[in-house]
Amino acid sequence: MGFKDARERLLDCLRDERIAHWPRDDFYRKNWLLAKRMTAQQVCDLLLRCRGAQYDASPHDFEPDTGARVLS
Repeated sequence: MGFKDARERLLDCLRDERIAHWPRDDFYRKNWLLAKRMTAQQVCDLLLRCRGAQYDASPHDFEPDTGARVLS
């Protein structure tokens, strides 16, 4: 999946509030959406400004059982 497709899928999820968070101790420092340091709209605005020049996907980024992308 290319950057534009991945971005559109993420934007759709953010807009529809289909968001799940992986539990972690340092969420406040790393997950600004969960920590309410950014809104979903702010994340969407940021994503829309990204051009994808540094985007990369590799096999270790996917959960083998589901094919879902694992974000760290």
